[in-house]
Amino acid sequence: VALFNWEQASPVELSTPLTALGMNNDNLYTVYDFWAGQYLGLIEKSLRVEVPPEGVRLLGLRRYEKRPMLVASSRHYTQGASDHSALDWAHESRTLSGTFSGVKDEACTLSILVPESYVLGQATSSVEITSQKQTGPLLELTLRPPTNGDVEWKVSF
Repeated sequence: VALFNWEQASPVELSTPLTALGMNNDNLYTVYDFWAGQYLGLIEKSLRVEVPPEGVRLLGLRRYEKRPMLVASSRHYTQGASDHSALDWAHESRTLSGTFSGVKDEACTLSILVPESYVLGQATSSVEITSQKQTGPLLELTLRPPTNGDVEWKVSF
């Protein structure tokens, strides 16, 4: 979702019902701000956000699941929707895994929401994990592929 503020002097708070975005009011959704690189939390029924003067907010929304889930990828502005060819949650092994199209020497940060009832076990990847940090419920893994091509990653809980 891209929200624009055409005003030159002041920020504006914009609000839109989730049904206007083709989403179900009975579900919770995660919100991630692509340009700010920031997880904004969970929403239901409507999206409300402040947009700076002459600014835009590019937000990724995903239906919330009560398990670890990918909420965004910095690889592309679609935040994982177009660059991931695989994304899977294995309930029995409590493992989240995926495959995305990597670009040589371009860092990609995966933002994974980790609900309170889960504890990070181990993160692995087919390329080097250059950074791993968890702040509150958000785990961020940064991967840097040495060549173009598929990058596989896995996180166990």
